[in-house]
Amino acid sequence: MKILVPLDGSTTDHLALTTAVHLSKKLRYYVMAMFVNIAGEYSPELTRYGSIKAMVDTELQKKGQTVLDSAFSTGKTLGCQIEGIISYGVADTEIVDYVNEHGVVKLVVMGGPSSEIGVEICKNIIIGLRVPVFIVNKETEIKNILVAVNNSESSRRAAAYAALLSAKTSADITLINVIPNTATILMNYGYFSEAPSMEKRIAQLEQYFSDRASGTLSATLKGINVPAQCIIREGDAPYELIRAASEFDLLVLGVSNSSETYKMGNVSSKILRNKQVNILCVQ
Repeated sequence: MKILVPLDGSTTDHLALTTAVHLSKKLRYYVMAMFVNIAGEYSPELTRYGSIKAMVDTELQKKGQTVLDSAFSTGKTLGCQIEGIISYGVADTEIVDYVNEHGVVKLVVMGGPSSEIGVEICKNIIIGLRVPVFIVNKETEIKNILVAVNNSESSRRAAAYAALLSAKTSADITLINVIPNTATILMNYGYFSEAPSMEKRIAQLEQYFSDRASGTLSATLKGINVPAQCIIREGDAPYELIRAASEFDLLVLGVSNSSETYKMGNVSSKILRNKQVNILCVQ
């Protein structure tokens, strides 16, 4: 089994690579570094310069080899033999195709995106794959894991993978469910807020959301069959998850990648843009 680490020569390469090596020792996986030569995107039709593709191809080939050589050196320092491959084409497409065509890749570890284009590439990779994707934003040893849970199937798979990771790393698990702020929701209907029964209605809704969250957490806890703490937060889901995750080494999210919803959810998409926490997306 292998961990694939896409590299592009950016400052986050080292973070991704060292994280992958540390995980490989826990999971007993091999590590493969991958560089995608995107010279094909610089076609004469797009650039209007016939020779630019060959020039870019040569430069990227040199860069790719330099990046891989650096990865090999890092692996040697950390006591891990790293394999390497240079692919050609569009970065996200090549990564997705390679992983999906090679069943030995069980995890992808990437550096956090530094631009909006990088975010879109990450999103395309995550929703295009059938294996978990670890987005590394900070160097840390995984000792405590926060798992965002709801009633979705992807959430249950995320919790199950977190349990597996916990068993391999001895990390503690905490489950979190974020419920909406009832008062804020009802204030959007201003003319209702003056109703005499409004306070009672707010209390009823708060109890409903709290009971539902408790049920979700209990069901998830029973499903993973490992010790875990449970917390409930109220408010905007992306904000509350990021705020809570700042106290943990890893935030695990379930992400749907079905063809009917070939679009990352609003919560996951917002969290992916943060640069403070490490994120593991499980499809």
